[in-house]
Amino acid sequence: MVFEPPATIDSVQWLWLVLMGLGPLGGSFYLWDYALKHAPAQRVGTIAFFTPLISTILLLAVTGQRLTLTLGLSAALILLAAVFGSRVNNKNHDIWRV
Repeated sequence: MVFEPPATIDSVQWLWLVLMGLGPLGGSFYLWDYALKHAPAQRVGTIAFFTPLISTILLLAVTGQRLTLTLGLSAALILLAAVFGSRVNNKNHDIWRV
């Protein structure tokens, strides 16, 4: 990439970049900020575990691919992490204490 000429972006591509920034990316940052301000951070973090799982399910549905053993095990690990993350008691568990 160092020795390649820089890419040129035309006006249509700039429009798509702006729409992607304002739409899905901008919306996700806004919703993340809103969630952290109005909900417990532990709950928001636990829900965030589901992002890769949901995106993978949508990708499988859109492309028509099959669920593989690796994807199934990955989904199980995500669900297990979410269960463990939701069971931590903040009153008795101080992560900063050494």
